[in-house]
Amino acid sequence: MKNGEFPNKETQFTPDRQPTPEQKRAGWERKRARQEIMDLMTKLRNMSVKEFDELKEDVKKNPDRHTVLETKLMQYITKEKFTVDFLDRNLGRPAQDIDVTSDGKGIQKYIFEIVNKKGGKNGQGELENGGLENSELENNELNKENE
Repeated sequence: MKNGEFPNKETQFTPDRQPTPEQKRAGWERKRARQEIMDLMTKLRNMSVKEFDELKEDVKKNPDRHTVLETKLMQYITKEKFTVDFLDRNLGRPAQDIDVTSDGKGIQKYIFEIVNKKGGKNGQGELENGGLENSELENNELNKENE
């Protein structure tokens, strides 16, 4: 069995089965590092634009006073990808479209309605298809027209 599968008696923590002090220390170190990144991200994100620009200038003038982490996060925040990541993390990704009407099968019939009809054949005076304003086409008819 793999760690994380439940129930898993082989890897489950018990009073007798505990990680070594080195493993605990490494785990806490990773947790502290993640928290440090999140704290710094929150600090940078809550700055005014003026403060952020001043900090960027200070990093250029005095690089010995700033950590690599701080510099990298500032570079990341100024990229467009940050906005998408930020919105995904704080608002969640947009819900995916789910087809609940066709029971997983392909849609067999399409209904088209001409809303702003123009006169003529192909927009020049008269309607095709016997002058029908609303038309139903089967999938195979659409495929023939698209070929």
